[in-house]
Amino acid sequence: MRDYFLFRNPELEVGQWWNRAGDEIDLVAVDKMRKLAYVGEIKLGKNLGKKDLERLIELSERIKELNNYTIHYILVALKIFAEDAITISLNELEREMRSL
Repeated sequence: MRDYFLFRNPELEVGQWWNRAGDEIDLVAVDKMRKLAYVGEIKLGKNLGKKDLERLIELSERIKELNNYTIHYILVALKIFAEDAITISLNELEREMRSL
């Protein structure tokens, strides 16, 4: 996923985030010039839904460096049952990666 974001948006700094309490965000991609961030949950073996999106939003609020950023939330999974997020199914991701 990191390579996908870097290929599509080479200006992004891409990584993960975690804290000592064991909380983790799978994808944090930041465009410092535009004050834009993508924060994502990636689950290859299960579905994601509204509760997962709510948890992702809650965790992203703990990243102090993103306080003045516009944040877009991304869910990547087998199937996704949530609104207000960028959603990428594994099938869509596979098709797009093959076309690169």
